[in-house]
Amino acid sequence: HRPVERRARDQTAAETAKKNTSYSEKAEKEERTPSKREELKVGLLSPRGCTGTGSFMLGASPLALEDVEKIRPMGGLSSVHITPTDHQYWDTIGSDGRGEDTTNLERFKVYAPANGFIVDIEQHTDYRVVIEHSCTFYTIFIHIDKLSDKIMAAAGLKEGEAGNHAWPRIPVEEGEVIGSIGIGKLDFSVVDGNVTLTGFVNPES
Repeated sequence: HRPVERRARDQTAAETAKKNTSYSEKAEKEERTPSKREELKVGLLSPRGCTGTGSFMLGASPLALEDVEKIRPMGGLSSVHITPTDHQYWDTIGSDGRGEDTTNLERFKVYAPANGFIVDIEQHTDYRVVIEHSCTFYTIFIHIDKLSDKIMAAAGLKEGEAGNHAWPRIPVEEGEVIGSIGIGKLDFSVVDGNVTLTGFVNPES
């Protein structure tokens, strides 16, 4: 019986070695092949991943120019706001710069200024939206009154709710309607992580 036992032991050892080799090769392959999550780098404003680098000229206005009364530049001083302001105010036709229309919230369309991904949505009585154009280049919209049906569905949001915060990854194209506002103002800003503005802070103070 001893030759039979020896052959059985040899066969078991060979099978164990084969399994170990298979597991080792699989682990090595998985280590060399990053997952989809790992392929997306963490961006300046995309904590759950981003693609691309650098900035470029935006191709579309966030509001149609014929719908704009005036644009107030960033850097304004105010006693009731973070100073200096880090965004522009786009005042619509008919706006006095103070009051907001709460009845016709689909009057003025809001557009994606370039291709990208919506990566951050805050839902209050209105919406704050961040679009990633690259890992270092973003546009931010505040006070969008309504979002498009596509975006609401993709983000899992329901109209009329408040206090929600979503981090989706919704592709949008340049010039695509992402929402709308009534008479009033749209806060708009561009964030470029490769540019540091001067004149706002004295680094020696």
